[in-house]
Amino acid sequence: MVRALAAAAFLASVTAGCAAPLALREEGQRALLLEHVQELEPRVVALLGTEWARPFEVRVHEIEGCRAETRRGDRRVTIDPDSFDDGLRMTVAHELVHVHATGRWAGLPRGVEEGLAYWIAARATGLAEEYEGPEPCPDALRAALTLDDQGYDELHELERADVHQAAAWLASRLIP
Repeated sequence: MVRALAAAAFLASVTAGCAAPLALREEGQRALLLEHVQELEPRVVALLGTEWARPFEVRVHEIEGCRAETRRGDRRVTIDPDSFDDGLRMTVAHELVHVHATGRWAGLPRGVEEGLAYWIAARATGLAEEYEGPEPCPDALRAALTLDDQGYDELHELERADVHQAAAWLASRLIP
C-alpha cells in the first residue's frame, strides 16, 4: 500500500513538476524514473535501516552545476535532464538516500551525509566496488567529519570531491 502511494505521489509530482517545468524529452523518461525509484527505494531503505513511509516528490528541471539535488529537510528531489544521458540509476539511488536519511542519520555533517549517499547508492545499484578506494588523506576525512554546512558550501569543487570520497570510504567501513 505504501509503495503504491509513493509511486502515485512520485508520478503526480513528475507530471506536475515545478512552476516552470522542463518538459521531459520523451514520454519514456517518466516511466524510467518511476521504474528506478520502485527498484531502488526498497534497497536504499533496507541499507539505511529507516522507516519506509516517507513521501517525496521528484521533478525534472535544469540545475546549474549538478546532476540532481535534494535539499535538507525538503522532500523534493530535482533531477537535471542531462542525468538521463548517463548514470541515472546511481543518481536516483543517491537522492533517495537523502530522502530516507532520517532518524539516526538526520544529524550527520553534510560531508558525511554525501559520502553515505554515494556509498549506499553504490551498494543499491551494484557498483560498490568502484567506491572502495584507497584510504583518504586525514585532512579530507577530518573535513568530512567536522565541517558545518557553511564550511562545506565554501569548499572548492575539488576539495568537496575529496571530502565525498573520504566520507564514502568511511561509510564503506561502517556499513559493509
